[in-house]
Amino acid sequence: MTDSTHGSGINATCEACGAPATIHISDMKDGVATIQHMCAACVDTTEHNRDSRRRCRGNAALIIVVGAMITLISVLADWLRFGSGEGFGSQQRQGVFIGAVLLMFGAVVRARTLFVAAAAAAILSLLADWLAFGSNAGFGRQQIIGCSLGISLITIGIWWSRRYG
Repeated sequence: MTDSTHGSGINATCEACGAPATIHISDMKDGVATIQHMCAACVDTTEHNRDSRRRCRGNAALIIVVGAMITLISVLADWLRFGSGEGFGSQQRQGVFIGAVLLMFGAVVRARTLFVAAAAAAILSLLADWLAFGSNAGFGRQQIIGCSLGISLITIGIWWSRRYG
C-alpha cells in the first residue's frame, strides 16, 4: 500500500538517500507490519516496483507468445492440414495431445507462459474445423485473419513491455 504525505502530517526522510520522503509503503510480512519511507526518485529502485515491472514483462511475454502461436498456426495451417478433412483429423488430435501435455507440464512447474501457449495451441487445434484453417487452396481468409490477429497481439505485447516494463 502506498500513501502520499499530502495532508497526512508525516515527516520522514527517505531510507535510501535521506531526502524528504513523499511516499510511504506499508507491508505485512510474517505478521509484522513495516513502513518504508521513500522519496519519489528512490521508489523506482524498490523491490515493490521491480516485482511490478517483472509481472508486466511476464504479461507482455504471454501476449507475445499467444500472438506468435496464432501466427505460426495460421501460416502453417495448410502444411499441418488443419481443418482440411472431414471430422477431427489426426493432426488435430496430435495438436490437442501435445497442447494438453504441455499445459499440464506448465501448470506443474508453474510456467505461466508455457501454460498459456499450450492452451492456445490446444484450443486452436480443437477449433481448427470450425475456423476452417487450411480448408481453402492457398492462403485463405481465415489464415489472413489469424496472422493479423497474431501480429497484432505481438505488437501489443512489445508495446506493453516497452511502455510498462
